[in-house]
Amino acid sequence: MWGDIRGKFVKDGGEERFEFDWEKDDEDGYSCGNGWARAGAKGVLRGEIRDASGDWVKFRARRVKARGCGGR
Repeated sequence: MWGDIRGKFVKDGGEERFEFDWEKDDEDGYSCGNGWARAGAKGVLRGEIRDASGDWVKFRARRVKARGCGGR
């Protein structure tokens, strides 16, 4: 099982975003794709992830306090 992400920060209409390519291989098989992420209001990260078949999903993430596993 492994996964990898490679990317860079780029300017997009005066805003900076992180564009990336990803790939993984696990019990579900090999998969790859690309995406982007941009820091939004109130520390929310927003972006989009696509796979090689053309499927895509928008996402939104925010930092939360860690629970369990010794606070990690």
